[in-house]
Amino acid sequence: MRKSQILSGWKNTADRAGGQNTALPLDMPFGDAPATLTLEREIAVPEDEKNSAFYLETRCLSGRCTVYVDGEKAAVFRSVFAPCVTALNDFIKKGAPQTLRLEIEPEARPDGRFTFGGARLISTRQSHFALSDACDPIRVRTVFTKDGVRVLLHAEIENPNNYDVVLFRLCSPEGILLDVKSARPTAADAVFELPAPLLWEGVHAAYKYRAEVILQRDTEIIDLTEVKFGIRRFEPSEDGFFTLNGIKLPLNGAFLKGAGTPAELNCLRSLDANLVGLTALDLKEELLNLCDEQGVMVFFMFPDTGDDRDFEELARLTRLLAAHPSVAFIGYRSQDPSYGKKFCNTVKENSQFIYTAGGCDILNGEALSDAVPDVLFLKYTVSADKNGFTELQSRFEEVLEAHPNYRFAVFPDAPACSFGKHTENPSQPDGSQEYFSGWHARVWEIFSKQKRVVCYFTGALSDGLADDDLTGLTTLGCAACKDAFWFYKTRFSAEAFIKLASLPSKVTQKSISVKCYTNAKKLTLAVNGKTKKRWQPVQLSDGVYLFPDIRLKHRENTVTVSGDTGEDRGTVFRARKKLFH
Repeated sequence: MRKSQILSGWKNTADRAGGQNTALPLDMPFGDAPATLTLEREIAVPEDEKNSAFYLETRCLSGRCTVYVDGEKAAVFRSVFAPCVTALNDFIKKGAPQTLRLEIEPEARPDGRFTFGGARLISTRQSHFALSDACDPIRVRTVFTKDGVRVLLHAEIENPNNYDVVLFRLCSPEGILLDVKSARPTAADAVFELPAPLLWEGVHAAYKYRAEVILQRDTEIIDLTEVKFGIRRFEPSEDGFFTLNGIKLPLNGAFLKGAGTPAELNCLRSLDANLVGLTALDLKEELLNLCDEQGVMVFFMFPDTGDDRDFEELARLTRLLAAHPSVAFIGYRSQDPSYGKKFCNTVKENSQFIYTAGGCDILNGEALSDAVPDVLFLKYTVSADKNGFTELQSRFEEVLEAHPNYRFAVFPDAPACSFGKHTENPSQPDGSQEYFSGWHARVWEIFSKQKRVVCYFTGALSDGLADDDLTGLTTLGCAACKDAFWFYKTRFSAEAFIKLASLPSKVTQKSISVKCYTNAKKLTLAVNGKTKKRWQPVQLSDGVYLFPDIRLKHRENTVTVSGDTGEDRGTVFRARKKLFH
């Protein structure tokens, strides 16, 4: 059976005799990385170990790595971010300790950092399921037929032996064994017919089947692996949208900065968004599994460097993502048409249902005319002056008319917003909650009604680590939601809720306006438990209401908005001006 050992206890031997301990993972600015990082540790394989094939797997390693076993060069490989597996079969010996040395020449990732996530030693029998590139050795294809769905499984086997047998066991999403097929290792394929399959329906029903594949010699299991997969039909429709299993699916969501966390994904789901943008840097398999389980579609932005060697990693990444029904798009940013064509071909060769998205400058008509992907990914900045939105809308209408066959994913480059900052002038670009929310509302109006906008991103879900990176819908780590978050919830969610817009903590004026985001009806406002008939809401847009001219007392005032589905409240202190001197 296959075994794996996480390799820890590395010594950095580049700088001093005897070495110093180096803990993994490593993550640092590329400028702080050494010219060469040399790591060593001893490994030992017991004499009676039945396994005789050995592999080294590295993760999140950005650089060129040369592997030595007892001073003998065993392998050389390059990686920027994707998992990488290299064979050490001819170098690992049993029954005696050996020295494993990695000489790493760091290479900057597209985010300007150097990383090394760690390594593990994998051992298995000579005949085994393929371990190349850390991708699952089981390929799955699903074909819709008039009688249901046909599931085609293919297993890649190293050193196949026709005395062995391969068993394919297909289990339902509930874990019930549906059928078993057998095949020879030299032609390890199986076909299953499902007359009434349970489909992966996104947020409505995220069903996944499980295929267990066993390599068996007589009664002994030589190797075993499994793959989980969803059955879905995700494809463009003639009216400019994408459909999931034949049903039109507008895709709305946000990008996660960095690797993303389960908490951020839960926050996205509370927004009732159905799309998450991720970067392949620091790819986390557990986050992809959560997207599968929660039915959230994934838009991956590939961190290309413009190097042709990127396509090797793109192929590995695409094969890795192909088993996840949640993954819908892989995007790139390069404006080079030849790069875009090669990118799209690489994705198509390695996946069945993943579409491509090419980055484009909305103001660059030439780049648009040369585009080849399934979707154009438009990132744009709206200038702070009053003509910025008009210019953006005018330019986008020109693009729609000039390119009637294109579908678009849009990503606004939002201004910064300080969570506690407020203003009396909501149209002033001053980093306040009021301006930030209004900015998103205007951008939404430009793009939301266009049927060929198949993916709408609100921007970043949360703020970044830098002091000036305050462009998210929430504060860092989704600790607190900004007003713009609740604006989008009124657009994405069918759930009835009431959310009072954030209030300034202190004011000196007699009256304020109170904004509310809600899908509820019959709103009532009260201050310190009292209400007045003249306090009636003015509807600014669907789900957004304003109570103007609400008088406050000289003290802390509790403001409550209630409706048929609940209430929300906040406090604001009205002080005399002299208290601020």
